[in-house]
Amino acid sequence: MKNETYKMRKKYIGFSVENMDLRVDPFKDFYLYSCGTWIKRHPLPKDKTRTGSFTGLTERNYEILKKIAVTCAEHRSPTGNLRVIGDFYNSFMDTKAVENAGFGPIEDLMGKIKKAKSYRDVMRIMPGMALHGADPLFDIYSSEDNRNSTVYALYVWQGGISLPDRDYYLKDEFKAIRSRYLDHIGRMFILYGIPANDARKRAMAVLRIETALAKASRSAADTRDEIKNYNKYELKAVRKRYPNLEIDRFIRKLGAGNAKYVIVGQPEFMDAVNKLVKSSSVYDLIAYFEWNLLYSSARLLHSAAVKENFGFFGRQLLGQKAMQPRWKRAIGMINSMVGESIGALYVKENFNAEAEARAKALVKDIRDAFRARLERLEWMQPSTKKKALEKFDAMNTKLGHPKKFRDYSKLKTAPNDLFGNFLSAYGFELHRRMSRTGKKVDKNEWHMNAHTVDAYYDPSKNEIVLPAGIFQPPFFDPKKDDAVNYAAIGGVIGHELTHGYDDQGSLFDKDGNLNEWWTAKDRANFRKRAEKVVKLYGSLEIMHGTKINGRLTLGENIADLGGISIAYDAMQASAKRRKPHGRIEGFTQDQRFFISWAQLWKGNTSRGAAKMLAAVDPHSPARFRGMIPTTTHPKFESSFAEKSKLAKMQKRYEYANLW
Repeated sequence: MKNETYKMRKKYIGFSVENMDLRVDPFKDFYLYSCGTWIKRHPLPKDKTRTGSFTGLTERNYEILKKIAVTCAEHRSPTGNLRVIGDFYNSFMDTKAVENAGFGPIEDLMGKIKKAKSYRDVMRIMPGMALHGADPLFDIYSSEDNRNSTVYALYVWQGGISLPDRDYYLKDEFKAIRSRYLDHIGRMFILYGIPANDARKRAMAVLRIETALAKASRSAADTRDEIKNYNKYELKAVRKRYPNLEIDRFIRKLGAGNAKYVIVGQPEFMDAVNKLVKSSSVYDLIAYFEWNLLYSSARLLHSAAVKENFGFFGRQLLGQKAMQPRWKRAIGMINSMVGESIGALYVKENFNAEAEARAKALVKDIRDAFRARLERLEWMQPSTKKKALEKFDAMNTKLGHPKKFRDYSKLKTAPNDLFGNFLSAYGFELHRRMSRTGKKVDKNEWHMNAHTVDAYYDPSKNEIVLPAGIFQPPFFDPKKDDAVNYAAIGGVIGHELTHGYDDQGSLFDKDGNLNEWWTAKDRANFRKRAEKVVKLYGSLEIMHGTKINGRLTLGENIADLGGISIAYDAMQASAKRRKPHGRIEGFTQDQRFFISWAQLWKGNTSRGAAKMLAAVDPHSPARFRGMIPTTTHPKFESSFAEKSKLAKMQKRYEYANLW
């Protein structure tokens, strides 16, 4: 398998001056200057809504994961994680068994929904829905208590809608999508066997309920407010405030009987749901629950259901022209359901001791640069700065992979039962999470697979997590110069460190608890500076009539701006320790640094996906992630003066650098 892995890496996807369009003036459009040729040469594939550095490397990793899965499938082990991987892959690829099953896998639960005579009958089906991966009305999950990060707590969160965001139900710009969505629901009901007239009535009932849920929901930007989202209720208080939802019964049925309290993210939303279930007709509730089960299960059912589901959610909503090959969807399911099983095998072949050592050295350099930046911060008072440094010194780094991978050997799986395997894995994970409520937090747990091309900051653990999957080109290449690597993987590391001090991460103390450790003066100063970031990004137009939501994207924008600044400082410190490269391929060290960051965000996105991401994604579009942090950096203008025909930048973006 190792030799085959190397063969798959022949086509280089990292930093290259060939990606650039040198006809563009860097002061006029630095993103196209850095990535223009790559963008022209990489039109959007039919089976994708987005392409770029993350998707390119993910595609490469999928090829590696496929080799692992196929090996497990062909040489079926009688026990352990190898059996689970093989059974999942075989069952997904066994299209004959899937076609023969039809809607059979969900018939039992659908039958229970149909028999409901009252709203209370419907609500008592909630545990069964949860075990099938469906989440009608609202979401419930366990996670670290944000005010006591040593224990797991139970959270209730707004939800229950199938379109990407509440705006899709409420704004005129999405009116056409709502009409197509209504038609899609009707077609799915007809496919299930409901007569056309009744199918239309049911579809209208679904839209009525989902629209009511959307009206009661907070905006995506408002759900970022960690303080506003923390509303702790004892179980008795929850039962009293939301009597129609029987949340205490729901919790017991899910195995979270240890819960003594519930943290409600949006109490006013749950008030609306409590009224909605009683005021709605039983017919509407049944139709809504039936739809919720159909929608959540469709991708794992027979081809007619899969195609109808993709026809709307893929093609019409996002502009994706074709489904991914079945094997990729199989790998996607393995990743989401039993990801640590295949991650353990990935790491053995793709993250050795040498790679880990190089990664640790990079992390140290970036950390040193960030600490130095905190120490010399002028706008923060000494008392707050002292606590900021204490938080930084307490910040943990997880690198590569978990110390111990999860054991799935107790899962009951079969090579010809796709939906059964899904239920087994989903139930296993749901039980694991619910049963830990009230217990001590596992500090070694990861929330991302080792092979994932991404990274994250966890405020409740005060740690950054850097999976093995991202330590490859275009993020890291040991054959490239420091400028390229410090901008790319260094910028990513700096980005995650900065999240500890963004508008929401900064609300958590060194122990991972929501706790205001700032002076009032410093917090006010921070917010004043953050508003300038909101204003800057909020002025940028994604497409005609659609601008970036500066408040929704604030945290990620702060992290991008901070990440590139920290990475630049680290590169400069490294240059003092060892002689820096001169010009490489005609570009100075600083020029290659800024180009490398911009190339990290090269990509194409379908119009539908761009529209959806503008509504729900806390990240700015790739174009602006590549352009704004570079062109606002103090060293950018002097670095590229020699490359420009313009005397200075036509438009100088201004903001207050927080970190």
